Amino acid sequence: MAIEGKRDLKAEELFVLAEALDEYEVEKEVEEMIVIDISEITSSGMIVVHVIPKRMLSYNEIYQHVDTLIKDALKKSGLKSHDYEIKKIIFRTIRPGTPSSVVDLQALRSKVDRLWDNEFGDTARSYA
Repeated sequence: MAIEGKRDLKAEELFVLAEALDEYEVEKEVEEMIVIDISEITSSGMIVVHVIPKRMLSYNEIYQHVDTLIKDALKKSGLKSHDYEIKKIIFRTIRPGTPSSVVDLQALRSKVDRLWDNEFGDTARSYA
């Protein structure tokens, strides 16, 4: 995901913003569901963040995390949220999935959650 701002940021603002973004999983206690990794922050206000679900999440659930992440990080950084907007979202998948209209999403979610919990103990390193 790439977020773009309307003005150049000072070095101190870059670090404060990076810290605010990086704290999201722990602060919101969602580290078992989602991982946030900062890939790039530029002085021109472009922020590139990797959002990595660790469990099956709907697009709406991912959006809710992203929306909260951005609003909270900008607020902590003293930046105005209306000055920033999401410019790009890239979905990286290994293989195309089955259309959700023919899949029992609840059953699939339960199966994936069991796999993550019982077998893999994954730390999301495999997604990098």
